[in-house]
Formats: sequence, structure tokens, C-alpha cells
Amino acid sequence: RTLAALVDAYRPTAGDTIYVDDGTYRIYRAVILQLQSSGVQIIGPTDTGTEALHNRGNQHIYIYGFEFRDASDVLFDDLDVTGAREGLHGEAEGLTISASTFFDNLMYGVYLTDSDDLTVTESAFYGTSPGQQGTGLSAESNNATISNNVAHDMNGSGILIYGDNASFTDNEAWHLFGTGLGVTGDDAYFNEN
Repeated sequence: RTLAALVDAYRPTAGDTIYVDDGTYRIYRAVILQLQSSGVQIIGPTDTGTEALHNRGNQHIYIYGFEFRDASDVLFDDLDVTGAREGLHGEAEGLTISASTFFDNLMYGVYLTDSDDLTVTESAFYGTSPGQQGTGLSAESNNATISNNVAHDMNGSGILIYGDNASFTDNEAWHLFGTGLGVTGDDAYFNEN
């Protein structure tokens, strides 16, 4: 079974945790989390040298690795996503992305709209060669917390937040054609980036 099939079959809800084992997983269709999946935790392996790599293998228009359709307060932890047009796409208030990697997704590693209270920490966004990923993360989010991330070697920008009260702490960005770390909104806080 695939993660998409598991989500479809069991329809996880608040308080449910999905553990993803070490390995490489081919995603033949997007893993879709809808409103009823609010509060779910998806957690990959945490041991050194392990990863849960999700490869979409298709970068055509509207092809996503993970798609959030109003699922809120989801934890996306220790998961890697590659090979999609957008690694993670959608609307997800209160989403936490931690210790995850988004690389070689054609347009965006993560692209979110209407996703207030976003937290992204200890994650990486990059392309392995020129043209392999556009922008690391672009999100419409008030009260976003962005900390301890790296963004590098992409044709676009590193991390972009569109919203008020964004906080950027201890992030690094290099080898980008666009903005490294950027905010469009009021009352942004930057420290030791």
C-alpha cells in the first residue's frame, strides 16, 4: 500500500499518527489531506542515515506530492519530497513542517495559500543541479515562524512569506537567482539569518 491509499482507506482524523518507515516511495498520485484530516501527524524515520523519500516522478502542471485541502494543525515531520511540480501544495492553517527536505520539485518545494500560523523548522529546500527546483517555499501566512532552515541552489527564491508578523530566525540561503529570505507584510522579525 502507498501512503495515498492508506489515507484514502482509513481517513485519519485529529489525534491519529502515521509513521512512515525508512525507504524510497514512488507517489503515483498526490497524498491528499482534507478537512477531516486536521490534527493528523505524519512522521518519518528519525534515526541517523534513514529517510522516507517520496518521489512523485511527474512534474507536469497540477502534479503535487502532497496536497492539503483545508487540513489544519497537521505535523509533517522527517519526510522528504522530490520529483513533483510542487512538493507540497494547498491550504493548511497551523501546519508544522519540521526536519523535512524538498528538492528537485520543478516550481516549488512548498506552495501554500491561506495558511496562517505556519511553522517551518530544521528543513531544507534545494535543487541538485541548475533548473531542478524553482523556489523553496512560498506561503500566504500571517504569524509564520521560520527557523533553522536552509535554502540553496534554486532558480527562484529561497523562502517567501506573504503576511504579517512573520518571524525568521537562524535560516541560511545561498546560490539563488531570486530573494534568499523575503516577507511581504508588516511587523516582520529577522534574527541571525
